[in-house]
Amino acid sequence: MTGFPILKSHRLEDVPDYVPWSLVKDHDAQAQRNHSGQTLERLAQRGGLGVIELWAVCHDMPYPRGRGHDEADPKYLNWLKSRLAMPPIAPALVDQRLRSEVLRKAPKGEMCVMCAENPAVALCHLPHAQVGFPAGMAQKTHDWNGAHLCQRCHDYADGADGRNDIPWRTMAAFRTIQRLFARGVLLIPGEDHADPDGIF
Repeated sequence: MTGFPILKSHRLEDVPDYVPWSLVKDHDAQAQRNHSGQTLERLAQRGGLGVIELWAVCHDMPYPRGRGHDEADPKYLNWLKSRLAMPPIAPALVDQRLRSEVLRKAPKGEMCVMCAENPAVALCHLPHAQVGFPAGMAQKTHDWNGAHLCQRCHDYADGADGRNDIPWRTMAAFRTIQRLFARGVLLIPGEDHADPDGIF
């Protein structure tokens, strides 16, 4: 499972569809108390929790019943955003973005690392806000922070669903890094970077 799902209305378009399991994993007992004995795993299978339900579980509190509780209340949304916020980034990491023609040309002649069905068309830079390397409008993050994707997967990565699918994006980045080591594009002095499984 990619993460713990959030049930939300159309008013909460900016809220992600999932939160990391690390946010809820220590609160299974409260989830069962609040939701008739259902475990977090079972609740996730049934679609997850609403923002207020999630807030109550993570605070080890009963679900707040009665009027006056709105899922769009800043009390709940600010809490959720604070749990998902990235830690501060050192200025040196923000300002010194690595640019490499070798990395940008590396996808040429390769297959997509995610579907393995279509040729990779370009290096797809991952969203800077999700990986902690901010950039301005129309600016890209480091060239090493990307994936070898075909056009279809590239379109998914740049779309609304892909921007929220952090596990998918992380897998794409890790597979690309593994390929770069296997191809000798990335090297650690003194190490053997052969691809023993022949995956890439």
